[in-house]
Amino acid sequence: MDVLHTEQTRSFQNCEAAIRKILSKKAIPFVIGGDHAITTLILRAFDCCRDLCVIHFDAHLDFSKNPHGIAEGPGSPMRRASEMAHINQIMQIGIRGIGSSQLSDFQDDEAYGNTIITSREVRRNGVEWVAGRIPQAQHYYISFDIDGLDPSIAIGTGSPVPFGLLYEEASAIIEAVANKGSIVGMDMVEISPPCDHQNMTSMYGAQLMLDAMSFLTKAREKWSVDSVV
Repeated sequence: MDVLHTEQTRSFQNCEAAIRKILSKKAIPFVIGGDHAITTLILRAFDCCRDLCVIHFDAHLDFSKNPHGIAEGPGSPMRRASEMAHINQIMQIGIRGIGSSQLSDFQDDEAYGNTIITSREVRRNGVEWVAGRIPQAQHYYISFDIDGLDPSIAIGTGSPVPFGLLYEEASAIIEAVANKGSIVGMDMVEISPPCDHQNMTSMYGAQLMLDAMSFLTKAREKWSVDSVV
């Protein structure tokens, strides 16, 4: 078994190896969590990819140092990502909840040069404004915590926070990322079916992953046509 209950280290090693195998086949991994801890091991496997920017959708910053003494837990994947040499930039969208983060975590996040965009900024300024702030990079990895969406459409998660992103906002931003550069992977995390209502959260999570697949395919087709012309 790849995932061994109570054996986090071995489970992470097994899952990282699986991602590396996918990448070795020149395929694009789309990973379904699980909690947000899985993003750390996934991104570690991308050390073969240079000029990588992480696009992080979330209600929470996830930039804690070692919450509850756990360095590679669900509260710290973006801090761990910032420590990886092959990740040049991180853009965090939909942030609005404090969660496990302290003021010092926000200060550290900004000191690393990460771009933080709150859900209120998205609503006030619009998707085109957000698209204009996407860092320039050759490759993009999308990490999507479902609590980045508003609880009115995505209640099936452990830490819902009011005033989240709407589906059409999140989907349009993902499309803007696909048009900016090559999407090389994505994860969808923190969906909790027991907390859901009529499978709405699962539906939106699946639809956003399908959107990302469609957008990157369409963008690649356009680049192929442009290169021929």
